[in-house]
Amino acid sequence: MGVLAIATFGLTTTGFASATQDINLTAVSAADDQKTEVSFNDLPAVVQEGWNQSDYESQSLEKVYTVKSATEEYVEFILNSEEGKKAVHFDMDGKFLREKAVQ
Repeated sequence: MGVLAIATFGLTTTGFASATQDINLTAVSAADDQKTEVSFNDLPAVVQEGWNQSDYESQSLEKVYTVKSATEEYVEFILNSEEGKKAVHFDMDGKFLREKAVQ
């Protein structure tokens, strides 16, 4: 029984260390993102088309950024809506990726 407890503790500790390392890597990755403000008209035509065909097109567009990270490149649209400020991300092919609230 004592060996089982030690083995379980060892696995738990290793799992915790791994999870902590993953969180730290994520924080570093976000800080390494290259974010550049651009004009909507300077975006590739396919991204403009994707935006214009989206449900977001009629909302108040505040700023537009291109973002390059270690794993992806996308366009971030910052909107002011009745629900508050939000970021809407589209890939470089004009396809919707995600929406998130921002402060």
